[in-house]
Amino acid sequence: MKFGEIDRGKMFLWGAAAVSAFLFVTGMWWWYGWRIEPTANEFYVLIAQTGDDLPAGKILAEPGQKGVQKEIISAGRHFYNPVLWDWERHTMITIPPDEVGVVVAKDGTELPAGRILAERGEKGIQREVLTPGSYRIHPYHFELQRHKAINVPPGSIGIQTALIGVEPSEGQILAKKGERGILEDILEPGTYYLNPFEFKVEIVKATVIEAGSVGVVTALTGRPLPEGQLLAREGERGVREKAFEPGTYYLNTYASRASPISLRSHQLELTRDKGEEIEFPSSDGFPIEIDAAIEWRVRADKVAEVFVRLGDEKDILDKVIRPNTRSISRIEGSKYSAKEFIGGAGREKFEETFHAQLRTVCEAKGIEILRSLVRKIVVPEQIAKPIREAEVARQEKLRNEEQIKTEESAAQLAEKKALVEQRKRQVEAETKKIEAKTEAEKEREVAQISVMTAKEKAEAVKITAGADAEATRLRLGAEAEGMKMKVQAFGTGEAFAMYNFTQMLAEHTTFVFAPVGEGTFWTDPQAFMRMATQKVIQQSQNKSGEPKK
Repeated sequence: MKFGEIDRGKMFLWGAAAVSAFLFVTGMWWWYGWRIEPTANEFYVLIAQTGDDLPAGKILAEPGQKGVQKEIISAGRHFYNPVLWDWERHTMITIPPDEVGVVVAKDGTELPAGRILAERGEKGIQREVLTPGSYRIHPYHFELQRHKAINVPPGSIGIQTALIGVEPSEGQILAKKGERGILEDILEPGTYYLNPFEFKVEIVKATVIEAGSVGVVTALTGRPLPEGQLLAREGERGVREKAFEPGTYYLNTYASRASPISLRSHQLELTRDKGEEIEFPSSDGFPIEIDAAIEWRVRADKVAEVFVRLGDEKDILDKVIRPNTRSISRIEGSKYSAKEFIGGAGREKFEETFHAQLRTVCEAKGIEILRSLVRKIVVPEQIAKPIREAEVARQEKLRNEEQIKTEESAAQLAEKKALVEQRKRQVEAETKKIEAKTEAEKEREVAQISVMTAKEKAEAVKITAGADAEATRLRLGAEAEGMKMKVQAFGTGEAFAMYNFTQMLAEHTTFVFAPVGEGTFWTDPQAFMRMATQKVIQQSQNKSGEPKK
């Protein structure tokens, strides 16, 4: 092998190794030096090192221009020549839930004269705001300002005022869309993300009408009322006839308002303790002082009219209740003498007239008088004392007369009680007499019944005895007739007697045979028969119930 051939082979190997090394180094440089791969919360700003210069006043470069590029690199994998490009890494900006982001564009078209807020592509404060979230904001293109979001708490409303727009018409209170001024639409409770350079929000309390009250509505916008018309209709400016019932209302206080008017009863006390006593001269020239208490309320069907004519509760007291109470008291009280105010019918008539006139005057104005009381009347002591003593004497006289009548009534009552007691004893005596008579008649009737019973018993005994005697007679007769027939059957009475004797003797006799001598049964049978016959006759008489002989 020639020397030259060996050198070319080595050179090829070295060349291949150099190319491989170059490619490796180039690949590594390309991968690590050219690659841009933002993470999820990152973005990159590109800066061109070559290209056309920017026009005067421009900050961001378009493609082909030298400088900070307008477009950013957000997601994906990108490769840029580090010789031609430079880049910056930035993280995303997060706006929390209670904030709003206002973006100020540093580059873009200049705003027309008079414009405050810029639209997209224009330089200046952007109309569109950033709500809570994460954003990739070009640091060379935009500036971010953080502001608090508008929070309208419960029980309140937000009244918006537009800071930009055309001027509203002359005399117009509320602005329409695109006009500058107070807007008719309100913000109810909640959170709102508004541009603070476009809107200003005033937080005010919602209108609450408590129980026992109504809200008289006054429209602040609309057509003027026709002449002579008291209450406003729809679209007219003034007090509306229909009032709000108790509840919570979200009213734009620049468009309308609701004035709470209580329909409950109120009390006014005109007393010396409060420095509001009522004084006037009596008809006979004596100074009289009274304390009065008035209970009143506004009629529900007249509440709007009362509000227009008079005003609120304080106005009603100052314009109607208090002045009329004083006026009527003085005019009517001056018609009575001092004596009449101390007691009697005069004072009662004054109170009745005072109540009736005050009620009539207030009723015509939509005020209902529930009670009007004259609590205290003060009369000068120099006249009050003798009148009071005379009145006490008169009352004492009436009391004595009443006591006499009472005693007379008591005597009459006692007399009536005595008569009643006497009549009671008389009735009791008559009752006892009647009871005694009734008892005697009962005993007599019992005796009569006893006599009749005894007679009936005697008659029964008599009848029973006769029946027994007749039965005995018939029985004995039947026995005698039977005996007669038996005797006739034996022929003689002696034979029949012997038969009976032997029958009875056989039942109770044990026969023993023994020797006999002279004078015994067997030696003297005639004597034995006589004795037996006599015994039979005797037994027959005993059975018939006749006494023994």
